[in-house]
Amino acid sequence: MADIFISYSTHDREKASKLSERLRERGYSVWLDETNISAATQWSSEIVRAIESCKVFLILLSPYSFGSHNVIKELSLASEEKKKIIPIELEPVELTHEVKYQLAGIQRVPYKDFERIDEAVKRFIGESTTIAETPLPAARKSSIWPKIGIGMLVLGLIAAGYFFFAPKPESSVKAKATPIKKIVVLPFESLSSDKEDEYFADGLTAQVITTLSGLGGLQVIDRKTAMQYKGRKSDLHAIAKELGIEYVVDGTVQKQGKNIKITSQLINAESGKVLRSDQYDGTVDDVFAVEEKLARSIAFELQGSLVQQRILDSNAAHQSTKNAEAYNKFLIGIGYLDNIRSEAQLMKGMGYIEEAVKLDPKFAYAQYFRSLGYLLRFQALGDTLRDLEVSDSLARLSIRIDPSLAEGHFVLATIARVRGQLDTAIKEAKLFAEMKPENAENISALSFLGNIYYERGEFDLAATYLEHAVQNNITDLSAWSILIDCYQALGDTAKRNRYIDESIPLYELYLEKNPAVSGVRVQFALNLANRDLKEEAHRQIALILKATDVPPVIYYNIACTYSRLKEIKPALEMLKKSFEKGYNPGEAVNKDPDFANIRDLPEFKEIAKRMMASKRTPLGLN
Repeated sequence: MADIFISYSTHDREKASKLSERLRERGYSVWLDETNISAATQWSSEIVRAIESCKVFLILLSPYSFGSHNVIKELSLASEEKKKIIPIELEPVELTHEVKYQLAGIQRVPYKDFERIDEAVKRFIGESTTIAETPLPAARKSSIWPKIGIGMLVLGLIAAGYFFFAPKPESSVKAKATPIKKIVVLPFESLSSDKEDEYFADGLTAQVITTLSGLGGLQVIDRKTAMQYKGRKSDLHAIAKELGIEYVVDGTVQKQGKNIKITSQLINAESGKVLRSDQYDGTVDDVFAVEEKLARSIAFELQGSLVQQRILDSNAAHQSTKNAEAYNKFLIGIGYLDNIRSEAQLMKGMGYIEEAVKLDPKFAYAQYFRSLGYLLRFQALGDTLRDLEVSDSLARLSIRIDPSLAEGHFVLATIARVRGQLDTAIKEAKLFAEMKPENAENISALSFLGNIYYERGEFDLAATYLEHAVQNNITDLSAWSILIDCYQALGDTAKRNRYIDESIPLYELYLEKNPAVSGVRVQFALNLANRDLKEEAHRQIALILKATDVPPVIYYNIACTYSRLKEIKPALEMLKKSFEKGYNPGEAVNKDPDFANIRDLPEFKEIAKRMMASKRTPLGLN
C-alpha cells in the first residue's frame, strides 16, 4: 500500500490534496480519501488496510479536525498500530481530550513549512526499495472484462490496443534490440501494353512513397533508389540485403481507359511471407484516394508493433536485472498481460512478475509492470481504491530504483488523471516525453496530453497535440476519435468531417482484424453518425448488439450515437439500459454534448436524475 496516510477533515480537503501532490512529487506514495474516484468503495475497510500498511501517518490539525469522527477513529487506529505519527498544523489549535493521549509529546510541524514535513517523512521512510507486503487479491468473477492489454493500458486504455512480443515460457529469452522499420516501395508493374500507362504506374509508385514517408514510425527508401529496381524484382531477399530493409511493397496496375485495378502486397523481405494483400478497383479520378488508402493500410499493418516495441524496449528490461531467472519469469508474466480476457489471466501474469521481484527486488522494470497490473485491474473493475494506491506505490518505487525509468512517470500521469489531478497528469506526461524523446513523436505522450487538454475544455490545444498524434501513429484510433470531438466542440465542421473521412478506412482496417472489439466499433458508429452516414452507423450498431455480453458503457455510447442520428426513442432506451446494466456517468451525463438532441426531454431528465442520485460506480472501459 502507500507510504503515507493523510487524515483530514473534509473542510480541509483542498489543503490535504495540495500536500499529497507535493509529497507525490517528492516520490512518496500517498493514501488520501479521494471520494470522487469511487463512490461504491467500502471506505471503512479500505481505510483500515491503508493505515495498517502505511509507514507514516500524517494528521492535519485545524479547528475542524477534532469535530470529525473519522479523523478521531483514524488517529486511534494509527496509535494502536504504533505508526509513526506526524501532526501537521494548518493553524494553531488546542488539543481536545480525544486526541491528547495519542499526540502527547509529538512535535507539530507547520503546514507551510514543507521542507520540515519532507525531512520528517524521509526520516521515517528512508530510501527502501520495498513496500509493505501486498498479497495479490484473488480473482473475482466478473461478467464485464473487455479484451484489453498492456498497449491499451499504457496509452490511457484506448480501445485500439497494440501487438506485443510473446515470450517462450519454456526457456530463457534473450533480449534483442528493437529493429528500425525500413521499407521499400518497388515500382508498380504496369500490365498494360500501352507505354503511357507505365508512366501512370511510376506516378502511383511515387505517390505511395510520398504518402508513406509522411507517416510516423517508418523509414521509407527514397523514390530514386526504389526506381533502380524497376524490372528486376525477382529476388526480394537480395534487394532487402542491398538496401538493409525489412519490408517490401510490390504491386501491379492494370489500366483500361479510365478504369484501373491496383493490387499490392506487403511482404516480409527475409521470410518472403505476404503480410497483407489488397486490391482496389476504380477510375483514374479515384487514384489519389486509392494511393492514400493503400499507404495507410501498409502503415496500419506495421505501426502497432512498432509503437509497442518502443514503449517496452526489451533491451532496457533486460538491462534492469542481472538475474536471468528473474528476467525469464518477467517475460512469461508480461506474455499473459497481452490481450487480457479475464481477471484470472491478469492475476496469472502478475503472479509470474511477483516471482521475478522476489528473485530481484531491485528489478525496476518488473516493479513497473507490477504497477501496470494493478492499474489495469483498477481500470477494468473500478471498484477498489486499494489497487490504485498499490499501483501508485509501485510506480514510485520503480522510479526510486531507477530514476531513468521514464515509463513510471507515465503510470503516475495516468493515475493523476484518474484522480482528477489534471495539472499533475500533464506534468508527469511531459516529463515522460522529455525522458523518451524518441517515443514522444510516436506514442502515448501526444495522445495522452491531447486527451487531458480536451477534458480541460482547451480544445484548440488538444487538437494541436492530437493532430501530431494521428500523423505519427495512425493506429491510435482513440486519438482520432477525440480529435474529431475537438473540432465538433470548436464548431469547425469542415475539419471534423475531414478527420472522420480520413479515419473511416483505419477503423475498417482495425475491425477487419478485430471484429469483436465493441469499444472501437461504437467509436466508429458515433463518428459515422456525426458524418450523417446513417446506414453504415446502423450496421455497426447491429454488429455490436449481436454480441452476447455487451459492456454497459457500450450501451451508453450507442445511446450517444442514436442521439446524434436524432433517433430519440432508441437513444433513450439505450441510455436507460446502460444504467440498468451497471454504467453510471453521474453528473457528466448532463454535460455530454452527444445528448444535445434529447437533453430537454422529460424522459432524459428522469434517467439523468436517477444516475446522479445513484452511488453506483461506472463499470467497463470507455
